[in-house]
Amino acid sequence: MRIKGSVKTVSQNFFSQLKAGIEFFNPVEQKIAHVILKEPEQFMHYTLTELSKCIGVSQGSIINFSKKFSGGGFPALKLKVATCLKNSSQLPLTSIGGNDTAKDALVKTAKATGEA
Repeated sequence: MRIKGSVKTVSQNFFSQLKAGIEFFNPVEQKIAHVILKEPEQFMHYTLTELSKCIGVSQGSIINFSKKFSGGGFPALKLKVATCLKNSSQLPLTSIGGNDTAKDALVKTAKATGEA
């Protein structure tokens, strides 16, 4: 049996869901979502206490946000963000030029991702 979707699709949908729904979040949820969307790498390094102090919301609010959007506590939210970062990392496609053939582009992409 094949499960529809993939980890990559689910992960990218998480960032998309935050972006799409942020205007409907309460002000506290918006603060947390902004940190995740604007500084996801930095978010990964925050402890619960640090994040709480940094954005001026209670630890309980962060835990509630975590439960709502990751199904678990703060570590589960950080894991979800880490998965998103890993799966949505941008390929260094700047080496692909307008004169490259499809084969050239494919080879360059494979080399950039370590699949060559």
